[in-house]
Amino acid sequence: MILYTYPLMIMAFIDYETGYIYDVILFPSLYAAFIISFVNNHLVESLLYSFLAFIFGLFLRWLGKTLFKKEALGEGDPYVFALMAVYIRDFDLLFTLFLSFFSGSIVGLFLVFKKKSKYLPLLPYLFLGTFIYYLLYPNHYYLIHKIFFNE
Repeated sequence: MILYTYPLMIMAFIDYETGYIYDVILFPSLYAAFIISFVNNHLVESLLYSFLAFIFGLFLRWLGKTLFKKEALGEGDPYVFALMAVYIRDFDLLFTLFLSFFSGSIVGLFLVFKKKSKYLPLLPYLFLGTFIYYLLYPNHYYLIHKIFFNE
């Protein structure tokens, strides 16, 4: 988990300050993730989920550009989705993305109401969603069922 969250945290701070996701950090992190999944005999599964997350990121990028007529997702964000998918899979990745988008939308709405139009980088919220996911990880299915289904 440290090998995943530490580079993600560094990239989140850099993205917040500069608006860029540098390949020098992103791609070695992605390669290291694939090496770790190879050692753990999950390489094929990691490659599949990583590819699907990357395609999902490209789709969100295209959809945002089509709907808003401006860039809604940066060039590096689909690659970060792919990095996330190596470690977090299935419903858990969707849950993490939901937490990330939800936290980012709350801050975005706050900025809209304060009349401060500013570039809002996604990566800090992806890190926040991932951090929250790992805090909830052992009990997240129980919490989701308790909150949404009253079970």
